[in-house]
Amino acid sequence: MAALRWSAAADRPVAMRLIAALAAYWWLAGRRHEVAPIAAALLDGPIEGLEEEYVSCVVHAESRACAGHRRRAGEVMTALDRPLRHPFGAAVWGMARVPGAGPDPNPVILSGDPWNQALQDLGLALLAVLGGHPGETRLLDVLARFRSLGERWGIAQALDWLAQLASWRGDHALAHERWAAALAALEALGAVQEAADVLCRRAFDHLRQGDLAAAESDLRRATGSPSAELGLAEVARHRGDLEAAAAHLGRAGHGTRPGDPGTVYVRAGILTAEARLAEAQHRLADAARRHDEAWAAAQRAPLASSLADVLEGRAGHAVLTGDARKAARLLGRATALRGTAVAGDPDVRRTAAAATEHLGADGFAAAYAEGLRGTAVAGDPDMRHTAAAATEHLGADGFAAAYAEGLRDDAR
Repeated sequence: MAALRWSAAADRPVAMRLIAALAAYWWLAGRRHEVAPIAAALLDGPIEGLEEEYVSCVVHAESRACAGHRRRAGEVMTALDRPLRHPFGAAVWGMARVPGAGPDPNPVILSGDPWNQALQDLGLALLAVLGGHPGETRLLDVLARFRSLGERWGIAQALDWLAQLASWRGDHALAHERWAAALAALEALGAVQEAADVLCRRAFDHLRQGDLAAAESDLRRATGSPSAELGLAEVARHRGDLEAAAAHLGRAGHGTRPGDPGTVYVRAGILTAEARLAEAQHRLADAARRHDEAWAAAQRAPLASSLADVLEGRAGHAVLTGDARKAARLLGRATALRGTAVAGDPDVRRTAAAATEHLGADGFAAAYAEGLRGTAVAGDPDMRHTAAAATEHLGADGFAAAYAEGLRDDAR
């Protein structure tokens, strides 16, 4: 850090090269926030010959980088026609970039090296999972390739998301086996923030299984991040401690940084949690506003999985305000978007049970199927594909009926 501070004041190109060359260290050691003000101070000025380094500075500047800086960085990444000198820069750009914001980088930037190619395929696999195609095949291939290289960071990334997929389908034992292996790899690297992210995802699986104590334990280990505070708020709400839930949500919101793409997804989750808290406090008008804000936030970086989470929150509000048919349709739309239902979600389970009570099993199944194949899917080939995959074996009506039956069984 001393060398970086000196060069930022005395030799801008050297400072930019240091930030790019040490990107993996900043991220894995959990020190990227320390670099942010220095990186931001380097953004204005010529970048000829320092294009790759400029992108790294934009990423590390976080919310201090304005829209113009991000647009310029995107143009640089699109124009680059050679392998990166620092391939980890592609990883951090992918984590900081809003999906769909401009053209994708030229694939040549990660060509010519087995690790680079595995990294590229990891990024594509994660975009597929979060974009409504929750298949394991590509991630398993990426995992095998990182294992053949003995590269623990890549192994951990693949295992983390393979665990998430297992969790979504209710295979909790496999999910926790994978998360344990991912955590072991990250802890061996000293990757504090990355390990915290894994702990948060595992905590939400504990919550879906009803083990609030285990969820809280993981979240306390990951304490300090907006995701951890969001998780603690959810634990408190499910315990009935609405005052504590509100306090944690306040801290979660304070931890998000306006203009930082990295906090877009958690911001939508915080707003949905605030809406559910308002519902628990019988403030339905406030809840409706928060659900609308959550939808607007999710659309700023429209990944299907994030949109699906917001729709499930809106479904809960619909059933509370007397529109059970809309609730069932929204649950179907959420499944179509994500490409799968999430096993054991207590809020979705309550929503489905309440909607079924109003509509009957057949009515719920019909409305759910309407959402599954409805306007969220029509006209979008990717959404049609996820819906077709979900109904491949049973058909829309059969899938919806089985889904409703499973949710009713879980609620007993």
